[in-house]
Amino acid sequence: MMVTDRFLQTGHPSANTSRLCWTKLSCGIPEHGVDEMKIIYKILIGVAITALVAMIGFYIYILLFGFTGPIEPLRFSVHNNDVNEHNITVEIFDSDNKRIFKERYNLDPEEEVGSPKITKKRGEYTIKGTLDGKITRTYRAKVGSGRRGVRIDVYIKNPISGEIDIWIGQMVV
Repeated sequence: MMVTDRFLQTGHPSANTSRLCWTKLSCGIPEHGVDEMKIIYKILIGVAITALVAMIGFYIYILLFGFTGPIEPLRFSVHNNDVNEHNITVEIFDSDNKRIFKERYNLDPEEEVGSPKITKKRGEYTIKGTLDGKITRTYRAKVGSGRRGVRIDVYIKNPISGEIDIWIGQMVV
């Protein structure tokens, strides 16, 4: 038997017949290593399944946590940037407009306070801040999707008249 290029040339030396074959098996010559090929196929299938499971796991992680990591709980801080003392009432409502938090803060000038963790449940929440029982502002805050804490600021809107206002915003990462 002589090997030429990629073909196997077979035939008995005394016969004038020869044929070109792609593999030993197609020429009727038993192939050694069939068991080895089965092992290689099993390994390749195992690698493919592992890669598929890893990809599915990655996409599930992205769907659950987005690109921002674990969910940060809803919390807020209140800052009195005025030179006078102020009372600020903070109320938080869920998407069903059910109040889940209410607290009143008496802040000295330049004082700031932070809230406890309110919730880690994804969704939108309405934050209502009332300054000295007179001025009310609302803000739609989100939990999840790279959102961080909410900041509530008392500030001097007009320094000449002494008019104050309240601002509410949320940090996005």
